[in-house]
Amino acid sequence: MTPTRPLLSIITVVRNGERDIEATFASICAFKGPDVEIVVVDGASTDATLDIAKRFADRIDILVSEPDSGIYDAMNKGIRLAHGRFVVHINAGDRLLRVPLSELEAAGDAVHAVSFPVLYENGEEFIPAVDWRLRMANGLHHQGTFYRRTPALVYDANFRTFADFDLNQRLLHADNVACLPGAVALHSAVGVSHQRDRFGEIYAIIARNQGRGWVAGAWLLFKFRGLRWRLKKLFRS
Repeated sequence: MTPTRPLLSIITVVRNGERDIEATFASICAFKGPDVEIVVVDGASTDATLDIAKRFADRIDILVSEPDSGIYDAMNKGIRLAHGRFVVHINAGDRLLRVPLSELEAAGDAVHAVSFPVLYENGEEFIPAVDWRLRMANGLHHQGTFYRRTPALVYDANFRTFADFDLNQRLLHADNVACLPGAVALHSAVGVSHQRDRFGEIYAIIARNQGRGWVAGAWLLFKFRGLRWRLKKLFRS
């Protein structure tokens, strides 16, 4: 039985994810142990998702299946259900590669989050960073970021695509986030932020948390990144 307060809660949210969810469950359940709690929030799936979840019932601590108002509403629900000192979100299509229990255990009480690199399916690696760039772009990948579970850990579900960016801007500063080496997850490119690239939402988040002056800087940053990506693609062809 999972302790009342495990070190880590792994939260998976899913709706109609029968194509990808079995591999995700297998990856997270491989790390189930006394210090690791597994929480699954299903959005009332109508496919075989729940049947697949039942195959892992001996390792899933909490499973709920009910309608929600979107991915961040479901992620908030998972946080409320969790008992761990830290939480991490590994959603349908993602894979957990390792659980950094020793690093989490070593984190002081003042540390709000511990963030690690995340691999992409194309072989690239996202390296977390907390510096001035976080004012304009998300420097912390939510599949690689282990947040301390506190009452302030709440996603604003009014943002449908980039509420994780909003959370990072609201909560995290350079002096209370530890960025450490060693990839912890493989991120699928089928997530909601890849399906709907809402720059307008990103700019609204920056304006609310940092001020409108940073929006122009973000626009220039994204233009530069787009140009760099096109040039890399051109030289590879």
